[in-house]
Amino acid sequence: MTLELEVRADDDLARLLAEGKVLEVGGNRFYIIKTTRVENRVAQGGRDFGGVKLIGVLDNCHTVAFIRETALVRSNTRLSAIYKAAGASFKVFDGDIPVERFACLKGQAPTFQIALVMLEEGGVMRWRNGRLGFVRLADLFNQTTSISLPDNASDNVASGFLERHNAPRFYSVGSDGKTVDGNTQKARTAVYAPNKSPRQLQNMTRYLVHRKRVKRSLEERLMAGDLVDISGAKPMVIITAAHVFEGGMDGAGNQYSKLWLGAMNS
Repeated sequence: MTLELEVRADDDLARLLAEGKVLEVGGNRFYIIKTTRVENRVAQGGRDFGGVKLIGVLDNCHTVAFIRETALVRSNTRLSAIYKAAGASFKVFDGDIPVERFACLKGQAPTFQIALVMLEEGGVMRWRNGRLGFVRLADLFNQTTSISLPDNASDNVASGFLERHNAPRFYSVGSDGKTVDGNTQKARTAVYAPNKSPRQLQNMTRYLVHRKRVKRSLEERLMAGDLVDISGAKPMVIITAAHVFEGGMDGAGNQYSKLWLGAMNS
């Protein structure tokens, strides 16, 4: 979960919205990782106001996205332990899984190495009700749908050509020296992945593919990982949910939600 904000601010407020500060919005605390001062000043009530644009990430696990000054290497551990070793401070972790080996070298960000664990396990991380957790892709499609949409209320995205090139299948070599293949049913770019089991190779060819884009009235309850029922089609999972609050100079505003929906390709 991230926060992108652009506000009118005087110098005092701008200092509170500086990089490294923490901002609470909607019950979630965000650590500000980038700020931009917009010096288009407007006088109001005898004070000069400029603007501040900022980007924030969840405060209790923001350190996981920072480049490591020291290596983080673990064997026979759990995913929650990796997050905590990287500096995360959450109290509850849902759907914890074992991790045989994990290595984030000096100069790397743990988030990229955790993404590799997600790929091998066929799942994703999800933030829900103030809790971080792991959920398998198949389980995303077994949950109750959060909303129903007509099929003609969205932009459709077709990307078969790009999938063949950018969504590879994986293969490895077993201890006996023989090739171990993942899913070979579809024509895909082949990529070698050392020290992977058949289970991991199969999981690595399961992924969410962007299929639809929807803009609708604001519904803050919709989040990434929710299942959406599409009339006349199979349900799809929200990959990204962006909730927009725009305020105009004259007091008029615009509020809406934009959803990027995906189907599982295996």
